[in-house]
Amino acid sequence: MSAQTLRDKIERMTTEELQAKITRYESALSKTDDSKERSVMISVIDKYKNILEERTMNTDDGSHKPVKIWKQIWTGQNLNVSHFRNGDIIPEAKTAKEWEIAGKNGKPAWCYYDNDPAIGKIYGKLYNWYTVIDLRSIAPAGWHLPTYAEWATLIGDRGYENTVGGELKESGTTHWQDPNLWATDTHGFRALPGGHREDPNRFFNIGIIGIWWATSECHPYRAWSYNMHGIYGTLIPSEGMKSSGYSVRCVKD
Repeated sequence: MSAQTLRDKIERMTTEELQAKITRYESALSKTDDSKERSVMISVIDKYKNILEERTMNTDDGSHKPVKIWKQIWTGQNLNVSHFRNGDIIPEAKTAKEWEIAGKNGKPAWCYYDNDPAIGKIYGKLYNWYTVIDLRSIAPAGWHLPTYAEWATLIGDRGYENTVGGELKESGTTHWQDPNLWATDTHGFRALPGGHREDPNRFFNIGIIGIWWATSECHPYRAWSYNMHGIYGTLIPSEGMKSSGYSVRCVKD
């Protein structure tokens, strides 16, 4: 079966059928060490997940659709995936100890804010930096994680006095705490304040601050991120510990 024929067959499946296939293949994948079998299964899983991701990013309400901002195209939501592009599972850190160990060992990990899946459905997952730069990629096919320079493109030459954060923030106080100043969501980016995890035992600022990783390193222990605050209109760079948990957006290749 050709790659195009397989893709056509997958596209005719319902979302429920695709998810069932993914579950079945992942179960089989966990039970075999045969490299050829694993290669085939990972390829098929990847195709299933790419189709699901494309469907998610084209929902009727527009909240998940790609967003064009000047010369860039961004995802219209915070990332909420639990697998790398090749089908490998990204470890979930369900305890403070698991989060701490992953950070100390430079290993990928994700968590929900307050370990609450209901929050994750709205704000997406929080990932450490080691997940962001993993070569297996957490971005869907055709997308990648933004560099410092790609985030900086949104600001242009307006520096620290910019109001780009306001142009990107979801307006109103449904998800941002009052007063959510400057927020116009001019481009449909719908930035949400998913908070962050700095201390393994604590989560901070849900509803107040949104922080998104860049792939660029700035120090052996720190990497660049960009953040927005509910009472400011700016989008500004900051340094975060690589073991911290921040939100993620993707940029089109």
